Amino acid sequence: MAGRRMSLGAKWQLDAALLSMPVDLTTLVSMSLTDPEAFFKDDCLHRMVKILLNESNSKRSDHNTKLDVLTILANLAKDQKNEEARDEIKVVLGGCNEWFDEYLTSEPIGGQDEHGMPIEPEMHKSMLLVLSRVYDYSLKTEDLLDLTNGNRQIALITVVSLLEDGETYTTELAQRKGAQPGQVAQWERKLVCERYERELVLQLCRLLRGFTHPTAYFSSMPSNPKQPAMADGEYRLGDMPSTSGGGGGGDEGELALYS
Repeated sequence: MAGRRMSLGAKWQLDAALLSMPVDLTTLVSMSLTDPEAFFKDDCLHRMVKILLNESNSKRSDHNTKLDVLTILANLAKDQKNEEARDEIKVVLGGCNEWFDEYLTSEPIGGQDEHGMPIEPEMHKSMLLVLSRVYDYSLKTEDLLDLTNGNRQIALITVVSLLEDGETYTTELAQRKGAQPGQVAQWERKLVCERYERELVLQLCRLLRGFTHPTAYFSSMPSNPKQPAMADGEYRLGDMPSTSGGGGGGDEGELALYS
């Protein structure tokens, strides 16, 4: 027994993290890279979404906690050979409640933070990473606009920011010094860089290309001058009827900004 080491699974790590306020998922983010299979046991992913992603109390689950949950999901979906894992993540995402949808929509962008850095839609960026990997890098610009509730500004900033990043940064705990007789081991936080896979970069480029189609912006204009505008001053895509005519050989979907 003395020579055996006990492995602490994702469930144990999650239970331990839930004792902190707000919840710190640093250890689980690291584990999602080193031991992804551990998360598909004991309803660990479902618990994270239910308890943390859908939690409105910021003292328990703040913005960084929710970003960590999405980062974990994005890391787990990266293995394209594991179809069962991606299917499970799709089911997990279906557990997001209406409150989280509204929280995502209300994410602030623009301006600068207290450190003078530009404020980017980090939640949207993380969610787009998850969805791109889960759906085999086959998202269309239409899907991106659904994610941003039709807000083109957020959609464009999300894609461009991800392309500019080109990689994700996570923090993991690493042992700096082993335990000595009468002493405890020393640990430190280490920054880990994960470059985007080629498939993800191509996916982002296709999404960005969808915004270069001129009919994308024409189709957002009202066909009726009296038609009311949306709250953000824009009109919904598809409100303009198709002008291809009966012999055009296509429908409105072919003219929309879908990559």
